[in-house]
Amino acid sequence: MSLRMFHLLFIVLSIFGADLFAVWAVANYLRTADVGLLVLGVVAALGGVGLLAYAVHTARKLDQLVTR
Repeated sequence: MSLRMFHLLFIVLSIFGADLFAVWAVANYLRTADVGLLVLGVVAALGGVGLLAYAVHTARKLDQLVTR
């Protein structure tokens, strides 16, 4: 496995982890009504979106480096 593929795989796993944590936090917020859990869930979901944007940017940048 190349370093490029490892990096992209690690980003995808990080996105999955952030989204899974967001779902867990929001589900626990619905059960306990603890606002801190809702905040954690929203922050984790935004982090997942940010990681997705980073993954797209990184994939494009690495493709440019490989094709040169």
